[in-house]
Amino acid sequence: MRLTLQARNELHTLLDRLTQAQEMIRNPRTVVCVRSHGTTTLDYKRPDGTSVYEIDKDIGSDLTGLYDGIELIHRFLQAH
Repeated sequence: MRLTLQARNELHTLLDRLTQAQEMIRNPRTVVCVRSHGTTTLDYKRPDGTSVYEIDKDIGSDLTGLYDGIELIHRFLQAH
Protein backbone atom coordinates (compact mmCIF):
# COMPACT_ATOMS: atom_id res chain seq x y z
CA MET A 1 0.00 0.00 0.00
CA ARG A 2 1.31 3.41 -0.90
CA LEU A 3 0.58 6.48 1.17
CA THR A 4 -0.17 9.84 -0.34
CA LEU A 5 2.14 12.66 0.72
CA GLN A 6 -0.75 14.25 2.62
CA ALA A 7 -1.53 11.02 4.50
CA ARG A 8 2.15 10.56 5.35
CA ASN A 9 2.39 14.13 6.67
CA GLU A 10 -0.77 13.69 8.75
CA LEU A 11 0.58 10.48 10.28
CA HIS A 12 3.86 12.22 11.13
CA THR A 13 1.91 15.06 12.78
CA LEU A 14 -0.14 12.52 14.73
CA LEU A 15 3.00 10.68 15.81
CA ASP A 16 4.62 13.94 16.96
CA ARG A 17 1.58 14.89 19.06
CA LEU A 18 1.28 11.44 20.62
CA THR A 19 5.00 11.46 21.41
CA GLN A 20 4.64 14.86 23.12
CA ALA A 21 1.79 13.48 25.23
CA GLN A 22 3.86 10.43 26.13
CA GLU A 23 6.80 12.59 27.19
CA MET A 24 4.55 14.69 29.44
CA ILE A 25 2.96 11.62 31.02
CA ARG A 26 6.28 9.85 31.58
CA ASN A 27 7.93 12.93 33.07
CA PRO A 28 8.99 12.06 36.63
CA ARG A 29 7.20 15.19 37.85
CA THR A 30 3.87 14.03 36.38
CA VAL A 31 1.61 11.91 38.56
CA VAL A 32 -1.39 10.13 37.05
CA CYS A 33 -4.23 9.37 39.45
CA VAL A 34 -7.77 8.03 39.38
CA ARG A 35 -10.63 8.68 41.76
CA SER A 36 -11.22 6.03 44.39
CA HIS A 37 -13.31 5.33 47.45
CA GLY A 38 -10.34 5.63 49.79
CA THR A 39 -9.86 1.94 50.44
CA THR A 40 -6.08 1.76 50.87
CA THR A 41 -3.43 3.62 52.78
CA LEU A 42 -1.91 4.66 49.44
CA ASP A 43 -4.90 6.87 48.60
CA TYR A 44 -4.58 10.63 48.75
CA LYS A 45 -7.47 12.39 50.43
CA ARG A 46 -8.36 15.62 48.64
CA PRO A 47 -9.63 18.72 50.45
CA ASP A 48 -13.09 18.20 48.91
CA GLY A 49 -13.35 14.78 50.59
CA THR A 50 -12.75 12.64 47.52
CA SER A 51 -9.83 10.25 47.28
CA VAL A 52 -7.41 9.50 44.46
CA TYR A 53 -4.66 6.97 44.02
CA GLU A 54 -1.66 6.98 41.73
CA ILE A 55 -1.57 4.50 38.87
CA ASP A 56 1.53 3.00 37.30
CA LYS A 57 2.33 4.80 34.05
CA ASP A 58 4.15 1.86 32.47
CA ILE A 59 2.27 -1.32 33.37
CA GLY A 60 -1.25 -2.33 34.23
CA SER A 61 -3.04 0.77 32.95
CA ASP A 62 -4.65 1.89 29.72
CA LEU A 63 -1.74 4.28 29.21
CA THR A 64 0.25 1.38 27.82
CA GLY A 65 -2.05 1.52 24.78
CA LEU A 66 -0.71 4.99 24.04
CA TYR A 67 2.86 3.74 24.07
CA ASP A 68 1.98 0.73 21.90
CA GLY A 69 0.10 2.94 19.45
CA ILE A 70 3.06 5.26 19.07
CA GLU A 71 5.31 2.33 18.30
CA LEU A 72 2.82 0.90 15.77
CA ILE A 73 2.56 4.20 13.89
CA HIS A 74 6.33 4.59 13.95
CA ARG A 75 6.85 1.10 12.48
CA PHE A 76 4.09 1.65 9.89
CA LEU A 77 5.74 4.86 8.66
CA GLN A 78 9.13 3.15 8.45
CA ALA A 79 7.66 0.34 6.35
CA HIS A 80 5.84 2.67 3.95
